[in-house]
Amino acid sequence: MMRRAVTATIALAAALALGAPASGAAETSAARAHHAVLCQHRHGHTLLRRGAVRVFEAAGPTGADVYGCVKGAANVVSLWEAGPETPYGGAEKSGAVKQVAGRFVAAEALTDNQYEHSSSLTVFDLRDGASYELEGTVEPISQPSPPKATKLERFVLGGDGHTAALYATYAPSAATATGSPAGQQSPTGQELVLLGFRHFEQVLASGAPASIAPASLAFNGAAVSWSENGVPRSAAG
Repeated sequence: MMRRAVTATIALAAALALGAPASGAAETSAARAHHAVLCQHRHGHTLLRRGAVRVFEAAGPTGADVYGCVKGAANVVSLWEAGPETPYGGAEKSGAVKQVAGRFVAAEALTDNQYEHSSSLTVFDLRDGASYELEGTVEPISQPSPPKATKLERFVLGGDGHTAALYATYAPSAATATGSPAGQQSPTGQELVLLGFRHFEQVLASGAPASIAPASLAFNGAAVSWSENGVPRSAAG
């Protein structure tokens, strides 16, 4: 009897040393975290892999949900929905990854229904789910769109999560009586902005229309560079 008791004690000690829960005991939160499904093992169709980032599609109630995550992490971040919103196709939803830098993703989400078209371009931190929007539009189908104050011409996502974004700007007075959308107006200026999480916003440059060449915009996470009226310029990122 004594020998069996000693053997049982040793087996229990070994099980605890390996992290196995004792028989009949509730699994600890640490053990649950250890058994959490990691990004690379999540069930779903992989749409994109870039470095440690994975974007995948998983079936939802009426379509699919698209998520992003980082290799080795258990949490996932919802990026957009795909497919009809209802079984009757009341709204068609789609999206796309526009840029990836480190653990950060810029994703576009689109929705079309019988009333309007809407789109948003959002930067996500796949580690903690934080986000900020670069551009968003809502265009009613049955009436002219209201004029927009800005239109995104180019953006570059940096590995630190900041984004260098170049916008064409429009004056409210440029709208016609019927409310022509900004795309049918002539821009009144340009603005180069550094954007980030927690409402971070820093204006780097502003000037006349077409004074900053969109193709010249570059951002390496430490410095933003561009060409303004043919002159190279830069600023700390």
